[in-house]
Amino acid sequence: MRRWTRVISTVAGTAVILANVFGQTPSRPAPAGPAPLWALIEAGRLTYEGEINRRTIDLGHLIVFTTKAGWIMAVDPERKSLVWQYHARALILRPPAAGESRVAAVDSENTIYCLASDGAMVWEFQSRDAIACDPVIFSRGVVVAFESGAIAVLSLERPEEVWRINFDNGAARSMAVWNDRIVVADGEGKLRVLAANGSAGPPIDAGAPVSGPLTVEDNRLYAGREDGVLFCSDLIRRYIRWTRRTGGTLFAPPFLEGRSIYAATANGVLYALSKNSGEMEWWRPLNSRGAFTPAFWQGKIVASSMSPVLVSFDPKSGEVTGEFRRAGDWSSDPRPLDGALLIHAYDRQSGQGTLVFLQPPPSAPAKTNKGA
Repeated sequence: MRRWTRVISTVAGTAVILANVFGQTPSRPAPAGPAPLWALIEAGRLTYEGEINRRTIDLGHLIVFTTKAGWIMAVDPERKSLVWQYHARALILRPPAAGESRVAAVDSENTIYCLASDGAMVWEFQSRDAIACDPVIFSRGVVVAFESGAIAVLSLERPEEVWRINFDNGAARSMAVWNDRIVVADGEGKLRVLAANGSAGPPIDAGAPVSGPLTVEDNRLYAGREDGVLFCSDLIRRYIRWTRRTGGTLFAPPFLEGRSIYAATANGVLYALSKNSGEMEWWRPLNSRGAFTPAFWQGKIVASSMSPVLVSFDPKSGEVTGEFRRAGDWSSDPRPLDGALLIHAYDRQSGQGTLVFLQPPPSAPAKTNKGA
């Protein structure tokens, strides 16, 4: 792990140097120096089979996640206990979707599962067409994209199609819900907005295929492209507001806080940019590959990477304010919730994942957490 961390850090540093050469120098480069230890305590943990698929999703007062071992799990974070679990017939390699008192997941054999919020099976459906990306849920049903280029909505009550639309320019790479509409990023760099009835307006040209999930806020979409460009699109006026080339590809959704956007790239760099203009504010190397979305907790930006190190940053300057280390690599986004920080770790030797509940020590003063 240490050898790979050094390699990734070197690649990250090279990417930042190249970004500077091509005019991407941050207005406030992050200061260097030894990182202070971050005093956190484990307030609880929950061990399960397999490795989480990147993130947890809200389901009312519960959180849900899937594991690569094929489990769909719901946890009560207040009680720190497993409420229910369902085992699929094959591996699950994507995060679930949740909404409208339903959970949806797809397995590696293209079976779609729709469960109620209490874990009861509502329906399952075996697709003959390969599923292309993570499902989403909105008011009309479960939205699934296929490798053939089709987008279908399945009813929340039964495995029947509410509508289907076919595109000729490649399968969807990712989808997001926006004002009871579906935003689809396809394999040729086009963004399409689908109305609740399935009708589609003119596409928005993103300039290159999107590399990962989409983040939508206030009628704007933020995402990364395969060519290492982070961009913002205005969904109302249907144009690209700004683009910013980074040193690496973005595979996790960018995180928005205040007037800034924070994005962790695959070459191990955390970037802070202006939400409005895309101007780079600061960058900071991570300890390993940036595969997860940062969070805002206790007044700091918190970032995990594929390493045992959890890092907090000052959101304005980028200064490292603390590092928390434990045995085993982190395997999910950090998730603030009710004063705690929820994050998953994975032990490759045992094949077990652990949901860890972190809190400041009792003597540490609590700060308001707007991200909770």
